[in-house]
Amino acid sequence: MVLRLYKILNLTEWLSFKKKKFFVGSKLDRSSGFIHMCKKEHLLTTAKLYFPKQRKLTILEFRYHKIKDKIKWEISRNGLLFPHFYGIFAYKVINKVLIVDKKFFQKKIKIRYV
Repeated sequence: MVLRLYKILNLTEWLSFKKKKFFVGSKLDRSSGFIHMCKKEHLLTTAKLYFPKQRKLTILEFRYHKIKDKIKWEISRNGLLFPHFYGIFAYKVINKVLIVDKKFFQKKIKIRYV
């Protein structure tokens, strides 16, 4: 089983990442000194907590083994371990991109792989 990690971006951040081919983080990421990421089971809570007014979001999926050298698992909200990426994301390390609307977050997130 391949561990996958996720980063949620607003559409403006995604379009900038796509154009520049790298991402240094959101305003929150830069002030924290790392890029906040999460596992699949935390996507819904993270989206509701940090993006409550966004109508559309971009979810980026990364394969852990491709970025593990820059990941630190650190205790974050509710005492849970979250992956924090220390560095700059290169566009080429994205595994999948999913653009979703608000309805997506009103249900349980089920991401299936074929």
